[in-house]
Amino acid sequence: MASFAVVCCVLAVAIVAPMVTADQPWDKYQFAPANRTFNARSMSTICGPAPPLSAPSPSAQAKLSGVGNSITFDYGQEVGGISHFSFGSTSDASQTVNVAYSESSYYSCTGDASQGGSGKDGFVVIENVAANGVFVPDIAHLRGGFRYITLIMATNGSVEVNPPVIKMVAAPNMPDPSAWQNHFYSSDDMLNRIWYGCGWTTQLCAINSSHGRQWPAPKEGWNNSATCGIGDVILVDGAKRDRVIWPGDMGVSVLTAIATTGDIDASQNALTTLYASQLSNGMLPYAGPPVSFNGKSDTYHLWALIGTYNVAILGQQQAWLKKVWSGFQRGVATCTERIASDGNGLFTVVNDADWARRGQGGQNVAANALLFRVLNCGAEMANAIGDSTTAANYTATAAKLSQAINANLWNDTVGAFHDNPTSTILPQDGNSLMTWFNATTPERKVSISNYLKTNWNQFGSTSPEWGNNIGTFPGSMEVHAHFAAGQPERAQDLIRLMWGYMMNKTEGTQSTFWEGYNADGTFAYKGDYMSNSHGWATGPAAALTFNTLGIRPTGLHAYQLAPHPGSITSCEGSWSFGPGQSVLVKWNNTIGREFTLTVDSSKAVNTVGDVVIDLLTKPLKSITLNGKHLWTNTVGAVVESESSDLRSDSSDLRSESSDLSLFSMSPTQASFKSFKSQTSTIKVTYM
Repeated sequence: MASFAVVCCVLAVAIVAPMVTADQPWDKYQFAPANRTFNARSMSTICGPAPPLSAPSPSAQAKLSGVGNSITFDYGQEVGGISHFSFGSTSDASQTVNVAYSESSYYSCTGDASQGGSGKDGFVVIENVAANGVFVPDIAHLRGGFRYITLIMATNGSVEVNPPVIKMVAAPNMPDPSAWQNHFYSSDDMLNRIWYGCGWTTQLCAINSSHGRQWPAPKEGWNNSATCGIGDVILVDGAKRDRVIWPGDMGVSVLTAIATTGDIDASQNALTTLYASQLSNGMLPYAGPPVSFNGKSDTYHLWALIGTYNVAILGQQQAWLKKVWSGFQRGVATCTERIASDGNGLFTVVNDADWARRGQGGQNVAANALLFRVLNCGAEMANAIGDSTTAANYTATAAKLSQAINANLWNDTVGAFHDNPTSTILPQDGNSLMTWFNATTPERKVSISNYLKTNWNQFGSTSPEWGNNIGTFPGSMEVHAHFAAGQPERAQDLIRLMWGYMMNKTEGTQSTFWEGYNADGTFAYKGDYMSNSHGWATGPAAALTFNTLGIRPTGLHAYQLAPHPGSITSCEGSWSFGPGQSVLVKWNNTIGREFTLTVDSSKAVNTVGDVVIDLLTKPLKSITLNGKHLWTNTVGAVVESESSDLRSDSSDLRSESSDLSLFSMSPTQASFKSFKSQTSTIKVTYM
């Protein structure tokens, strides 16, 4: 039952929350509760933006009296699940209390929007409130994402209310939601907060497969009891809404999930669901059930194919890959058939649905960059399962496609790619993808990074293809792009600017990241309908793990460790190849003087890692491994070649460690090959 009466909503107290003991310094950034329970942190009789708080109260119980009287409970962060309401005394047994949910304090008085139809979410209505009674809504009315609950009297009487307790239902495959397989901890507090906020955002998007949003939407209220996929847990787009598989969103959120919680089940089940609905022409759905938009989007189809690689190779799921391999090949074929063989060699978009961007269709640069990535991912997967013929074909096709994109879409005056051959738009998404996916030259990648920087304002990076508003989906791509262009400080600056803005905004959740916002920093997507916890907004997590911490998987049981500190002076974290199979990384960077890196892969059995350390353009003093000198600069010169003015203390590094087969050096990098189940410390010292 839902009500749509708009009521106006004065007591403000802080509720004392249980103290959490942090075992590790990064535990203080964790938003996920170990016991799957959320308790309100404060309450106020003033609903609306940023209600004032008084000192803690000895009693959290409050009394509602008279129609329109309200109390708002603030959980201090994005939460979600099934609400448990309990009451004290009542004036009589005929009282009614309305319940409103909202992610932002802007809408805490009346609740925000999630249902997606022409109706309103309205209230959960609790009728005939019993003295000392309890009320638990049905599954249909679980709320996947919110920060505020407001209780509003609908009758002329009184009711004593206790702070509602929320039972978390997201991430059902994790008994302890706080037990993430990976961690990240750097010298930058804001980057740490953002990394954990990204992980928490995506964790709330991993939902029970029977907790999807009903579609078509009900005439009034909302219903989150629809089946949205195969398996027990599904990765969807947003916590509040749409609670549906959107493969484009997964282009970001799958990487986030693997890099933070380590959960692969939700992503794998979501992709399995999409493959189960693959059309006869090879097209994968634009959106999963119950929306089931099939054959409408070439870009989302391509993102699903990239997601296949992310799950199979980065997520170490080779057996699953073999099950979907034929479907993947059919998905590739339906796109490569549309590469112009007698024209300019570009892929042509026919199914032009996409994210909220404008101008999709034709020979679009983002779509071509996605296909380039699909082909390279496909080649790597083909090699992983022994299909060398397909691998060679995909690699050759990718090379030709890259040449065509660079020949036909590049604007040499601006130093960026056009949206398509006839467009004047230089899109954020397409340029970011060309850089992130290494589809252009190193020089052009730097040029694109410079161009993208010109679109920044005080709130974030604007998207020319989205009316110059701030898209967190292409913004996530841009973060990866700056790192790929060799601009780590710029990438970190954008993360602080854009995600720091979302994290610090008091009217937001201060814990999760938004679907997108306007150029002036205000909420987009009608404001109250905007998802404040959206998986496609979580790009910084994987980008920081892959680039700042520096560890990324490069294949089955393989990784590369190549830190790019930027402005960071220390960082530690981990990458898990499965439960109990983590590679631990820790480095310290005394900028311009010394860089020390420790890698512990002793628990990651059967993994092989390569280490690459960037060298500064200043005189190098020495490089040591576990205290033993590998190279010593005897004359104080800058390295100009692999052997210039350097003396090696060991011509055969196998004498240092049987698990380290090769060390090499260039003017810009020191490289160590084939670390296997060991703990090693590398130190680079400058003059």
